Amino acid sequence: MKLPVRSSAGAETAGPPRLDIVVLHTTTALTRMAMAAANRLSADLHPLTRIVRLEEVPFPLPLDSPAVTSDCLRRDVEQVASRSGAHVQICFCREARLALLQLISCHSVVVIATERRWFHFLRRTREERLARWLRSAGYSVVLEYASRSQVNNHAS
Repeated sequence: MKLPVRSSAGAETAGPPRLDIVVLHTTTALTRMAMAAANRLSADLHPLTRIVRLEEVPFPLPLDSPAVTSDCLRRDVEQVASRSGAHVQICFCREARLALLQLISCHSVVVIATERRWFHFLRRTREERLARWLRSAGYSVVLEYASRSQVNNHAS
């Protein structure tokens, strides 16, 4: 079953891309770290790199009229994208995980950054749980770990 998704994309290209790298936007600092990891992984490969921002819209609101505009979200994401030449894709959806499955292909490499916590064995981060879920669905996922000090350095 396909759920309704309204996407504001800039990543459409003619023909199949050489390599599709999808950097999932979480926070600005973590997205910067994920982009750095994606750039390291794809050096000299010239991939199609997309920063995907998923914004869940609650059911009382129509997908065409979310509480936050795509321009506002795009400004936040373009800070990171402008430094790397990545495409920005904003997606308004009802359920983020299912929308993500519609935006990636089986050949995509999804890059997610998360903060390393000393008690990570007790409770996984949201990003770790998403990476595990994507891997269990058969997708390629790169999980970039960062210390709190690295995240704080990338926040500024």
